[in-house]
Amino acid sequence: SKFNNLIDRIAGISRRFWSYLFDVGLLVCLGILIAALLMFGINIINYFQILLVDTNIISNPISELPDPIPLVPAIPGISISFKTLPYFFVAIMIAAALHELAHGIAARAENVKVKNTGLLFFFVFFGAFVEPDEKSVKKASSRKQMRIFAAGAFFNLLLVILLLPLLITPIFFSGLSPFYHTQASGALIIDVCPNSELARCPAGEVGITPGWIITEAIFSNGTSEKINSQLDFSLFSLSTYAGENISLKVLNKENVINLTTTSVTGENSTSIRGFIGVLSWDYKAPKISFFDPLWPYYIYNTIFFTLSLSLILALVNLLPFPPLDGDKFISAFVRSKLSENKANFTIKWIRIITFVIFIGNMIFSIFISGFTPL
Repeated sequence: SKFNNLIDRIAGISRRFWSYLFDVGLLVCLGILIAALLMFGINIINYFQILLVDTNIISNPISELPDPIPLVPAIPGISISFKTLPYFFVAIMIAAALHELAHGIAARAENVKVKNTGLLFFFVFFGAFVEPDEKSVKKASSRKQMRIFAAGAFFNLLLVILLLPLLITPIFFSGLSPFYHTQASGALIIDVCPNSELARCPAGEVGITPGWIITEAIFSNGTSEKINSQLDFSLFSLSTYAGENISLKVLNKENVINLTTTSVTGENSTSIRGFIGVLSWDYKAPKISFFDPLWPYYIYNTIFFTLSLSLILALVNLLPFPPLDGDKFISAFVRSKLSENKANFTIKWIRIITFVIFIGNMIFSIFISGFTPL
């Protein structure tokens, strides 16, 4: 197939280069595998301490540990909000396709046959699958097997390293400079909280919607502040009190938007910080008229989700438990060091310990942290 030919061409560029690169990946993934087990192990200990404190079995934690990281299944509408679902789909398709492509390149670079490859299409989303031939893999040396099994997670980690500078440095906005101004000139509304029976949303009540650009804010005493960035708008919001009447000037709208702030609890008082009910972002004016001001935010979010899911995919996929790559990876490593009986015994207990840690994390996450949609 064309996809097979593509993999063969990439792998054939320099087999020595790929061998060296995947040797680095082998070492990196071995370290990440151990780190992931330690991280999830510490996580479950922390959850267990929280459970003991919540049930009054102990009054204080035995040791101070960082807040546990919830590990819950990706369920649309429950752990993934419908607003972020498009980002999730795009990110998982990119991460998974790169992951599978790496396995294929590593296999062909080691002259291991690839049994099945293909591209998956679901509406506008794509993916890939690569299935190395099992008989051919078993004939390969332990080192070659480890290169192949570590390749997917290693490429996911490389993607994280490549994308991280885009999120934490000005590179992202510099890249958009041909299409958008690099200097912020307002606060771009990216989300508005919904009204409910339990809480009111001042911004939603007056019709503010994503895409509006706030350029000036006016306090109840008539004092106005120029809003040139998300930071300016955040500082203004923090300066309001619950129940204060404020006004917002919106770009390209003649009327000033008047609203009354509230508080998270709904109580109004000059001693309580005001709540407007919006999320904002730096507004960078487009240089081309038909370019949407929200596009940079959408692109940034897609990069963020791709980075996050690539990291999660690498960490989880390296766990030594069937059918994950980490199990095949650690099995090849252990069998290269121990006799068959000792290797089988060691692998069995590694799988049991990993299963207990992983399932324990999921159970504690669901029942203690609950589902907080992304």
